[in-house]
Amino acid sequence: GAVLDAQALFASFTLQSFLTIGFGVSAAGDERLAEFAAAFNEASHAVSSRFDKPLWMLAPAWLRERYAPHERTLRRAVATIDAVAYAIIAERRRDAIDVLRRNDDALSRFLVVAHDGDDGDGDGD
Repeated sequence: GAVLDAQALFASFTLQSFLTIGFGVSAAGDERLAEFAAAFNEASHAVSSRFDKPLWMLAPAWLRERYAPHERTLRRAVATIDAVAYAIIAERRRDAIDVLRRNDDALSRFLVVAHDGDDGDGDGD
């Protein structure tokens, strides 16, 4: 019998669910989303590393890079996540409003609301 890495499977499922619900995209075969997934994984590990050294933020700025290298990793990962997310948003903004109205993901819904000029009072105008 083959060994199943349940943690990797659940992480993959969580990321795919996030991409589908949030952006309406699938990570399968998209190099850019593979980069997003890797950066998301790095960011998750870097954030959890904060618990290993809870006093990292008390170190002087010049010492933080040596004391908490995970912070540099986190900054790079967040920059990658931002770049990919903003690229997806820019692409979706170019879609026709009728296409956006047919999509069920959160990004499409936000873009439709922004297009329709919802004033936030709940009455849809």
